[in-house]
Amino acid sequence: MNDIEFVEEQRKLNVNHPPSRKRSGVTKQLILPVICLLALLIISWHWYLAATLEKHLESKSDSPISVNPITDIVTVRIPEDSSKSADNTSLNALFDTVGNFALAPEWQLYARENFDIYAMILPYQIKTILPPAPPVINLLGFYGAMTFSDASKRASKIDFRLTGCRYASPNDQEFQYCNFLRAPDETLSINFHHDKLVMVDYRFAAWRYNGLLKELSTKYGDPRSMTPFYGSATDEPGSGTDMPYLKIWGSGKSARLEIDETDDRTQGFATLSDLDLTFR
Repeated sequence: MNDIEFVEEQRKLNVNHPPSRKRSGVTKQLILPVICLLALLIISWHWYLAATLEKHLESKSDSPISVNPITDIVTVRIPEDSSKSADNTSLNALFDTVGNFALAPEWQLYARENFDIYAMILPYQIKTILPPAPPVINLLGFYGAMTFSDASKRASKIDFRLTGCRYASPNDQEFQYCNFLRAPDETLSINFHHDKLVMVDYRFAAWRYNGLLKELSTKYGDPRSMTPFYGSATDEPGSGTDMPYLKIWGSGKSARLEIDETDDRTQGFATLSDLDLTFR
């Protein structure tokens, strides 16, 4: 092959397979693996940072906190007993750490400082899960701050009829006392303060005691036991004494429900008292 023929052959090869097309094909083959590698690095780095953030937030509070690295949702579960303590430093620290962090630009700042591209695209959001509200303590459907009209309708619905009402005194109409009757051995006394229910006293035959105790225990859990004021201070459950024990639910902060039998066990009584007028 002479020089002219060689040059002509190379020209034909270049026409059929130009160098630029070869490079273009190689580039296209590399694009997808590079994109996948970058995506993997971004997701892995974000996953690590999300786990680090979760540990940081948990170290600031005893409340359970979780960070979902896929949805970027920070879930905070408020403990059930958080409202029982007036000085809950753990809960205060939780809101200082998580609450302020969620409302301020620190979420985005955290992502930018750590080159968290995933969190820049899908910013962190906070989700607070409150504990279930405790059941409103009631007795026979009566509850704190119930008006006289509503209480009368409730009494009529469960077959109690009004036998009379009176005020504390002719000059004092701030407190009103109303009595209801359903059977000779079932009476109901309801006290009102400025037309708002503040106490319910239910008297019943002793044979109803166990059924009512079981019903209230199912609704509000196991009660606390306490020696009634007429009992001996040395009498304790399991001591062999026959003394009845007061069963109590709730507290004086909102409502106190108690059930007991008279010392001769001929009658039972249940009382809903210490009602905060803002209870419901």
